[in-house]
Amino acid sequence: MHELAHQWFGNSVTPRKWKDIWLNEGMATYAEWLWEEEQGGRNTDEIFEDFYDGTDSESEGIWAFPPADPPRAARVSDPPVYGRGAMVMHKVREAVGDETFFDILRTWTRQHRHGNADTGQFIALCEGKSGKKLTKLFDVWLFNKKKPSRM
Repeated sequence: MHELAHQWFGNSVTPRKWKDIWLNEGMATYAEWLWEEEQGGRNTDEIFEDFYDGTDSESEGIWAFPPADPPRAARVSDPPVYGRGAMVMHKVREAVGDETFFDILRTWTRQHRHGNADTGQFIALCEGKSGKKLTKLFDVWLFNKKKPSRM
């Protein structure tokens, strides 16, 4: 499922900079979560909690750095980019609701098809589609160096 999601998040829409790769890997990881839920496994809330608590086998090391700020090029494929990137997607979904969240994803892939896009554009799209100021959400879950408290 992860690699299939890259058809849209990675292959069709490519990160503008390496620091934007969380958009692709985070969404592809989140697609895995959605698939698990669809197949009758844990739901996305449960998977989020397992990542937050460190009980998911893929959650090790996710708090090492913010997903949108790998400390050097060699770290762009480290767990925060994938796991915390997926957690950001889940928090956005919670904040804007399912209908708006999935509209954001469809719009993102349509607007940036066969091109490059960056984190700022994604944030602007989320805020534009939802009509909500999401600065705090992104500051806490995407850019903060520390493990956020639950919000």
